[in-house]
Amino acid sequence: MYADQQDAFDGESAAIATTIAEYAAIAVANTLRMVDRTALARQMAEAMTSRSTIEQAKGILMATHRCSPDAAFDLLVGISQQTHRRLRDVAASLVDQTANS
Repeated sequence: MYADQQDAFDGESAAIATTIAEYAAIAVANTLRMVDRTALARQMAEAMTSRSTIEQAKGILMATHRCSPDAAFDLLVGISQQTHRRLRDVAASLVDQTANS
C-alpha cells in the first residue's frame, strides 16, 4: 500500500492490509508447494523410465558377457564414466543398438 502523505492509513486500514497480506502469503505458499510436487512427480516418472532402460541394458550385458547383474551395472557405470555420458543415456544407446540389430 502506498500513500502520498504520512499517516494516510488508520488502524482499520492497516488491519485489513495485514489480513490481505496473510491470505496472499498462504496462496503463494500453496502455489510453491504445488510447483514442488509437480516437479517431484515429473522427476519420479523420469526416474522410473530411466530405471527400466537401465535394467534392460543390464539384461543385454548379462546375456552378452554372461555376467551377474552387479557386474553388468558396473560395466554400464564404466562406460558412462569413460564417455562422460549419463548412465541412462548409455543404457538407452545400448538398448537402441540391440533393438536395431
